[in-house]
Amino acid sequence: MSTQISIQKKVSFVFSAQQIVDCDTYDGGCNGGWPSNVFDYATYNYVTNNATYPYTAKQTGSCNSNAVKSANAPYKVATYRIVPYNCASMLLQIKKTPMVVALDGKALKSYKSGIFNGNATAVSHAVLLVGVDSCDNWIIQNSWGATWGDKGYARLQKGNTLLICNYGGWNVTMV
Repeated sequence: MSTQISIQKKVSFVFSAQQIVDCDTYDGGCNGGWPSNVFDYATYNYVTNNATYPYTAKQTGSCNSNAVKSANAPYKVATYRIVPYNCASMLLQIKKTPMVVALDGKALKSYKSGIFNGNATAVSHAVLLVGVDSCDNWIIQNSWGATWGDKGYARLQKGNTLLICNYGGWNVTMV
C-alpha cells in the first residue's frame, strides 16, 4: 500500500504494519494472514503511517483507535484486484506496476544475495513484487528491513520459485 500511495499521490508514506497486526480482525496478527484480508480491512478503515503507529514486533492486544482516526490516517484502499494465478500473467502485470504476492517465506530467511532458486514447501509470507531484471528473474522487496537480503530486496529465479505464482498477485488503488 505504501508503494501505491507513493506512486499515485506522489508522497512518501510508510503505512503502519502495527496497525494491521493490532486492528485487522480478519487475520491472525503476528500469526499471519492474507493480503486480500488486509486490503478488505483498509477498504473500510483509514490507514495511518508508521510514525503515528510504530511497529513493535508483537501484537499489543488492542487497536489504538486514536492513531487510526482519519486526521492521522489519510488513506484507504479504493479497489484491489487479483492478477491471475499464473507466471505469464504476473510477468505482464509487473512490467506495469508493483503488486503484493504470497510465497514461501521460511525458505528466504537465510537469503543474502544473488538469484535465489531454492525449494519451497508452503506459502507463508507476503512481499512486494517490484519488478523483474533483464532475464525476467523476479525482484521482491521484503518487510524484514534493509539488513535482510540485498538491502531489503531479493531476486528469485524466473518461474514459480517459492510458489510465487500459486496465488497470483494483488494490485491496489488508494484514495
